[in-house]
Parts: sequence; structure tokens; C-alpha cells
Amino acid sequence: MAVVLTDTPDTSRSAGTVVSWPLCAAIGAGVCWAMTGIFVRRMSAVALPMLVWQRFALSFLAMLALTRFRRDPVVPAVDGRPADEAGWPAGGRQWWADAGLASCMTAYYIFATTGFALGPVALTSLIIALTPAITMGWQLASSRQVAGRDVLGFAVAIVGVCCYLVPLLSGHQQFPRHAIIIAAVAAGLAALVRALFTIVLWNRALRGVPLHAPRVNRLTFLIGAVLLLPVVLIPGAGGGATWHHLGWLVALVVVATLVPNLLNTWASSRLHPTLNAIVGMLTPPLTGVLGWLWLGESLAGLQWFGMILTLVGIGVSVLRPAPARTGRDR
Repeated sequence: MAVVLTDTPDTSRSAGTVVSWPLCAAIGAGVCWAMTGIFVRRMSAVALPMLVWQRFALSFLAMLALTRFRRDPVVPAVDGRPADEAGWPAGGRQWWADAGLASCMTAYYIFATTGFALGPVALTSLIIALTPAITMGWQLASSRQVAGRDVLGFAVAIVGVCCYLVPLLSGHQQFPRHAIIIAAVAAGLAALVRALFTIVLWNRALRGVPLHAPRVNRLTFLIGAVLLLPVVLIPGAGGGATWHHLGWLVALVVVATLVPNLLNTWASSRLHPTLNAIVGMLTPPLTGVLGWLWLGESLAGLQWFGMILTLVGIGVSVLRPAPARTGRDR
């Protein structure tokens, strides 16, 4: 089977390409996000509000430094039209549209960090991996059709998720039941806002609405830092922060925040939301293995089997035959 790499947006779910650069970017974002739970748990002594605020504040400063002296590039529309022909009003309305988009990712980071801090890291990742269910529901409502490979791949992956959850919910882990429930709710909300982000960004691209990606990324972290600042100022809410955690905080900001955020924003405007979400299901198996290796979280045999099934489901959705070559192409 030939592997085809392309940078063109996947405007059709039957495009036939095996691999694309947006797909590689989505996989890269998933790999980086898999490290989140490791870094968060290494800073367990830091109060959760302070940890989340520091993540937002440092990420904003780093993103500002990266983009301050560069003109905001515009992600081209799916139909290839220039930004000035997209028909979208500039100025304040454009800024508010980008702020609304950024707020989705702000909420995602708050919910995801909460889930990773309170419960098993793999549990949070697995529930966030249910994002394809939301995007498939949107796809059915908007177009009345979903690619068969996506349905089959998601079905296999969801069986894998269930296999992983059984030992957790039966109390065979070192986490109390209430912590698992809170982490599960936070992870579910993270999946919801992440799906909303990819759907809105994809629809904007289809309509030819330009995207100022650096501005969206900056606003994502600025909104979070401003919203959580009053909470951090409450006496006792910012306890536990020491210089000992600085290295882990830098790793959390760079490896698990800045890099995946840039990759995900770029990929989301070029990759169909359902495929993008299914690729995100790569994160849970990686997180489970990392939690087992570095955090000492136990994994039962059924959980290993579930993670393998999740990978198989992703493969069914992502790996598809390359387009048949015509006589003219030979």
C-alpha cells in the first residue's frame, strides 16, 4: 500500500489518502497531550487553581513572545480563496469571533487539567477520547451521513474504552470513587468543548472565514489567566508552588500546551472534525502506558486489551487505501 502525504484539506471523508500533513499534526498533538497527566501529577503538591493559572499565564507569555514581532498569518480557506475575499467583516467582530473560538480551548484546558489532577490520568484521556461521538452526532445532524470506516473504527475504540473502565469503576485502583467521578465529569466536559472547537473551526474554514491562528492561541491562554486570577488571589488557593516544580511547569507549558495547541489549531482547519477526533483517541493508550511507567498506576490485563482495541479502532478510521492511479498518472 502506497503512503501519500498531502497538505490539502480533507474536504471529503472519502478522500482516499493514507496520510496527510494535517493528520500527522493531529497525531503529534495527541502525543504531546498524552504527557499532560504526567507533568500535572508530578506537581500534585501545588494547589489546583494555582497550577492551572500558572499554565495559562506562562503559556500566554511564551505565545506572545513567539508571535509578537510576526504578522498574524491567516489559515487559507478550504476553497482556496484569499482572506480578503472571504466576506467576513474585519475589526471588532473578527476579534470577538476569535475570542469565542479561543474560549473553547480555554475551557478544555481547565477541565482536562482538573481531570488529570484528581483521577487516573488514563481515565481522563479515555473519556476525552469520546469526542468522536459528539462530532459524529453533529455530522449526522448536518449531512445525514457518516463514513462507514469512521463508525466501525469508533465502535471498536469505544469497546476498548469500556474494557479499560471496568477495573477502574470496580474499585481495583488506588483512587477513591468520588475522585474518579469528578475526574470523569471534568473529562466529559473537556471532550464537549474540544469537539465544539474543531466543529466551529472546520465550519469557518468551509465558509471561507479567515483564521488568525496566533491570535486565537494567545487569547486561549490570556482568557484563562484573567478568569482564574481572582481565584488564585484567594488566601490558600495558591499554596504549594515552589521552585522545585519549575522544571515540570516548563515541561507542561512547552511540551503539553504550546506545541499541541499550535498543531491542533493548524490541523483542525484542514482535517474533518470526526477524523481529527478519532485520531485523538491515540492519546489514552499512550497516557495509560506513561502512567504505568512513570507514576506507578497499575494496569490490569483487561485494560491492556482495551488500549490495544483503541489503537485498532483508530487504525480502521485513519488508514484507508490510497487513490487508484489512472493510466494518465502512470
